[in-house]
Amino acid sequence: MLSRTSLLCLSAFAVAAAACGGDGSGERSVSPAGDGAAAVIVADMRFEPETVEIEAGETVTWSFEDRMPHDVAFDGGPASPKLRTGEWQRTFHHPGSYDYVCTLHPIMKGTVSVG
Repeated sequence: MLSRTSLLCLSAFAVAAAACGGDGSGERSVSPAGDGAAAVIVADMRFEPETVEIEAGETVTWSFEDRMPHDVAFDGGPASPKLRTGEWQRTFHHPGSYDYVCTLHPIMKGTVSVG
């Protein structure tokens, strides 16, 4: 028989897993980070979604969830540290299209479109 604490932990895990799950198609469910921000998952050798659209002054959060390290590097701009887990954020103050890449895996590319 499970203790009350174990049951609470299992319930919390089930709710978190359901919130992170997709529709069974193998696609990750990605939702906005809130507060005028966007979220990008870095896992399985890709950025998901590859393109995010935000307004000037908003922030993008990259969440790293992989066994191997990745980074987020912009042409002539800041780059994230190389991470396997954790988050990195960048706020975009000016409209434009900002392309980025994982320098360790150049096939991984993404774009932030700032309106």
